[in-house]
Amino acid sequence: MIRSFVSLALLLVLAGPSFAQQASVFEPERVARARTFHRANALGENGRTMDCITTLNHAVRLLYEDPMVPVGSQIDRTMAALAGAGLAGSPRVIEFNDERGRLTYGVAAPHSLRESVWDTALAMTRGARGWSVLGLSLMDGYHSILLYVDTTSTPTIYWADQWSSNEGFRQHTKESLDEEVRRLTTAWWTPQRRFKTRTTLWRLTPSDRSRVATVNSTTLNVRAEPSTTAPILATARRGDRFRVLSQRGLWMEVELADGTTGWLHTAYLSHSRTTPPPRASVTAADPAPAAPATPPATTSGLVGGMDR
Repeated sequence: MIRSFVSLALLLVLAGPSFAQQASVFEPERVARARTFHRANALGENGRTMDCITTLNHAVRLLYEDPMVPVGSQIDRTMAALAGAGLAGSPRVIEFNDERGRLTYGVAAPHSLRESVWDTALAMTRGARGWSVLGLSLMDGYHSILLYVDTTSTPTIYWADQWSSNEGFRQHTKESLDEEVRRLTTAWWTPQRRFKTRTTLWRLTPSDRSRVATVNSTTLNVRAEPSTTAPILATARRGDRFRVLSQRGLWMEVELADGTTGWLHTAYLSHSRTTPPPRASVTAADPAPAAPATPPATTSGLVGGMDR
């Protein structure tokens, strides 16, 4: 038995990043989708900009390709919920010194970080090669950020929040990242409020699973928007399986074969969190029958076993 364990450990070492580390980083496609969201959100391209914790929660669900991943109303609650699901590690706290070099928890004005946020973030990737993502809390949750750490080659860290000044996704050096955390913390602390000044990081645990939807009806229209009146992009068939990216009411946004997205009505889907399938092939949309002027009240515009 001991010999078997030794052999397995040797295989993991010899396999190197191609085996042991793949599971410890996020797929570039998931990071790219989250980055697109961050930038669009910060620039208000969807008509509004989310606050910091809503931004973080939405991006986390994109990273896990699961709109049902548990989140909370504050960053510590989100991270606790993710940890409970096996999707986040333990918190790592960095405190501040006051101007005399003494530890302060916020009673005295913060002056300098006791440790480098950059160095701590890199250490938390545990040498994994690829994309790691960390939650970052400033002043005990006063501001919530995601740090995207790219260690594919030379380490690079990106700060992602809702601020248009960062365009949602801003690259940092070691000096600029540590200075940004110091600058914001010292600027926000006041003698009247005396917030706790701790900076906290959590590493998100990558997963190769996604929310996967399976079509249960004979055919099902893939819509451009979550509405029965939206244009039909394609037709899915019974048994087709899709990665779920988000959910809005009774509609799920799914990834299509060409990498674009569409919407499926949940009335004709089953779904679970599992290993995602290859991108499903769907049939190009043909002119669809016009929706009834007054759909039956019991079907809410869903007719004949498929969303028309």
